Amino acid sequence: MSGHRALRSPTSVCGGEVVLCDLPEVTSHWDLDQFPLNVVPLAGDILCDDVGCGYDGALLCRFVESLGSEDLQCVFAKLRWALNPGGQAILLGYFTPQSSGYALFGLYLALSCPGGVCTGFQN
Repeated sequence: MSGHRALRSPTSVCGGEVVLCDLPEVTSHWDLDQFPLNVVPLAGDILCDDVGCGYDGALLCRFVESLGSEDLQCVFAKLRWALNPGGQAILLGYFTPQSSGYALFGLYLALSCPGGVCTGFQN
């Protein structure tokens, strides 16, 4: 599993449903028998497919840092729509202050997610 373009509802800790989204070429290799019963697979691309709404949280792993300005704007717009009020987004990636796009990412975070915080693993 690549973790590429994944939306995940973290309600599994209280027995809720977890929607795990990845590109179709990735999900086609998943062995669903290995997933817990509360995991619902969703094949799609957050940039161009409907990923649904009503999520309590979203975890996007290791792809946001590779996006250009328009795609980054698209992802944040979809996150705002997909998350319930008070929902949280966690973006896990390889950003450092020296990364190209770091300042742009911080700007989109500030504009799209009031109260959003960008931290490193050491925090």
